[in-house]
Amino acid sequence: MAKISPQGIFTAVDATGTPYSGGLLYTYEAGTSTPKATYTSSAEDTANANPVVLDSNGRAKIWLESGAYKYVLHNSADVLQWSEDNIIGEGAAGLASTIITTAVSIAITTANKNNLILVTASATLSLLAAATAGEGFLFTVRNDHTSAITIDPNAAETIDGAATLSIGAGQSMNIVCDGTNWQSFNSSFGFAYTASKYGAIVVQNTSDDGLELLSDQGTSGQVLTSAGADALPTWEDASSLNGEFAATNSGQAITTGTFTKISLSTEVFDTNGWFDSSTNYRFTPLEAGKYLIIGSGYFDNFTTSIVTQSMIYFNGSAVTRFYNTTSVANQNIGHAVSATLDFNGTTDYAEFYVHHGYGSNRNFNNSNFMAIRVGA
Repeated sequence: MAKISPQGIFTAVDATGTPYSGGLLYTYEAGTSTPKATYTSSAEDTANANPVVLDSNGRAKIWLESGAYKYVLHNSADVLQWSEDNIIGEGAAGLASTIITTAVSIAITTANKNNLILVTASATLSLLAAATAGEGFLFTVRNDHTSAITIDPNAAETIDGAATLSIGAGQSMNIVCDGTNWQSFNSSFGFAYTASKYGAIVVQNTSDDGLELLSDQGTSGQVLTSAGADALPTWEDASSLNGEFAATNSGQAITTGTFTKISLSTEVFDTNGWFDSSTNYRFTPLEAGKYLIIGSGYFDNFTTSIVTQSMIYFNGSAVTRFYNTTSVANQNIGHAVSATLDFNGTTDYAEFYVHHGYGSNRNFNNSNFMAIRVGA
């Protein structure tokens, strides 16, 4: 978009074109009454007086530093003639031309256009009205705290269609006004990532120098994974997403007539830590897909013919069963049951159960429970 050319030398004239000889130009921080310095040259080594005293032609050399200004012009008798706010200074057109650090909640003003705001505490950034900001008003926020920070639009205005935006620990976001409301985007990934908004992400790193904005932490063949609100992503070997595990239990007493979950407390391997071997003894993969689930073991020392069962439970209900019966005294009864299940990657889980109807308790020995990823 084209821009009007600035004056090479500041010149002030009245409505008839008469120069403001000896006029006084006061310069302030935009939107405030706080004086803001100007300079006699681009070197910024010599500040003008404030107010700047105009020469007999109503002129002065005025070089601006970064940020936005308010100009207030008085005549030589120090009588107000006009005031103009939000005059953009040097470098203000460049993103992150000014860096601000805050540990408290602040209100964003026109002076924050193109700023990089580093937030070091749990805080809220309250946005100015979109009509005041105007279309294209942009600034960047980086959350340098351990918990989320909040972007809160003015009154009933929205950001990304919502009342507020949460930015997770360690995350950065560009915030831009569309003239009516606000939008966010993150150029690091090509999309706006917030864990609370997207839940989990998987980004493939295809070469050692991929994803430069993540400091090249990943290596070829790794994936960037994150799960849960405001969780920071981490690099993992792609093979770990297979979600494979195997767990065992040498022996467990099974009460007669009771469907009993096998407590597999010894893990042989567990690539992602998705099997709970201490409390619920269940497999809960956090990557959606199809998994082959297998359970095996044997009942020992039945002296009469008896029917036994082994089952794969999915979300608390049996989805497949294996029956076996002994017909001679003192016989062990082996079991091997399997099921291919489609997990949602969040809450779905699988468990291994057995059952017998013998007159007294019997052990289920050498139990094994395992999962193998078989599809997306």
